[in-house]
Amino acid sequence: MGIFYSKLLNQLPPVQPALHKEYSTDQMTIIQTKHVFPEVGCFDCYQFVLPLASFPPVQVEKSKHKLQKNNVFPVNPNQHHQVLEPQNNGLYIPIFIERECLQQTSHTVFGKTEVVFANENHKPSRQLLNLLETFIEESINKQSGYDFVLNILQIQIIVMLLRELKSNLPDEINRRQYSDVKGIRKAIDFMTEHCTENLTLEDMAQLTNYSPFHFIKIFKSETGNTPFQYLLDIKLSRAKDMLTHRKEMTITEICYLCGFNNLSHFTAVFKRKTGVSPSRYRQMV
Repeated sequence: MGIFYSKLLNQLPPVQPALHKEYSTDQMTIIQTKHVFPEVGCFDCYQFVLPLASFPPVQVEKSKHKLQKNNVFPVNPNQHHQVLEPQNNGLYIPIFIERECLQQTSHTVFGKTEVVFANENHKPSRQLLNLLETFIEESINKQSGYDFVLNILQIQIIVMLLRELKSNLPDEINRRQYSDVKGIRKAIDFMTEHCTENLTLEDMAQLTNYSPFHFIKIFKSETGNTPFQYLLDIKLSRAKDMLTHRKEMTITEICYLCGFNNLSHFTAVFKRKTGVSPSRYRQMV
């Protein structure tokens, strides 16, 4: 249990351990939970809520908001907030980041310390979601050097939040501005929908009206990965979800349903990316 989470516990109402999993460094805590706290909250840290299912409306200060599934909703330090219709719905992920840590990172990267995020829904990039998933996996696996890796991931997550979420940072540094974003987002949606098919580079480039070479260049600028690295991450994310929630399915069935051509290749790629085999991953979740 990290120092930051120990302090955070003093501000959180009691919760059943079965509904609550936490993953922490000394400056950041990610929680997976189905428990919605009905009490008024007010934390001396930044909070980012990522609902993975439908979520009840919330009030932040005097404004009412509807949190959208698979979107990130920020709450600034010392903002009073409350769930208006509390109930245990599906899984959601609140992320708590120490105020000084986020502000110091913002100053180092963007030259501005006092950051105030807009209380609205923001669609996270796949890159940010991958960082969160990797943070949780490292916390679970606890392989050699995991503390060091978690601290690196923490900085990357904070920088991505600063880049992607609307705030008082100047527009030119607040969000990545690419004229090609719309086309790349369209390609990502297509890849997600058709990830089990034999997609070619030409298929994806055609959606953006770019040559394959230029598509790769623009795609990597937007996501940090090549199209095929990104497609592989989509397949692995789908596989991890099925290993977690589809216990009746065999690993071989999951392999083919996630677009892999053979079990040995799937196992090798999965272990290289996560550090454990699919069967071991299923045992841990």
